[in-house]
Amino acid sequence: VLRDVAERHASANVAELSFVVRRMLRCAGSKTSANALHQDLKAQNLALGKDAIYAMLGHVEDAFLVFLVPLHASSERRRQMNPRKVYAIDHGLVRACVPSPTRDLGHHFENPVYLELRRRGTVLGYHLTEAGHEVDFVFEARDGERQLVQACADLSDEATRARELRALTTASRETGIEELTIVTQGTERTERADGCEVKVVPAWRWLLE
Repeated sequence: VLRDVAERHASANVAELSFVVRRMLRCAGSKTSANALHQDLKAQNLALGKDAIYAMLGHVEDAFLVFLVPLHASSERRRQMNPRKVYAIDHGLVRACVPSPTRDLGHHFENPVYLELRRRGTVLGYHLTEAGHEVDFVFEARDGERQLVQACADLSDEATRARELRALTTASRETGIEELTIVTQGTERTERADGCEVKVVPAWRWLLE
């Protein structure tokens, strides 16, 4: 952080930078925005303007410490107005910054899934359906093939299963993307919902594909 961000960009706001980096690592898999970070800094009596926060986010991302994934939308205004999701280059950094490694497993599970998708191609963004249901990743492989991918650690709860399938099938109709995948900790099967086929695959197998 000091060498690749603070020194490189001649930043005098080292305390603020450290807070922002830790805050982003702790919310890996969740949404954040400059406004939210601005409010968090104020609560810690750390004064930093929103323009400076935007610049800081760019510097941290430029150092490949974190990645900020926007909303997948045809409108540039929608992409800019909506919060971005945060993922870390190394999930060990995330685990080092959270008070309890077992808390919020779902969001933590998203981080290695994102990193693997990034290795395979391009994550175009997360998708929010018209009804407000979220799909974690809109992905484009190097050959141009597109997929909708959900990261769900545990699919055993029926309400969770229904929510994940509803989000994927609705997003499929809205985007025209037909290849649908749910990456889980251990479940492997094929689901059918609303005329769509959804591949459910355990992370260990998916990561080895």
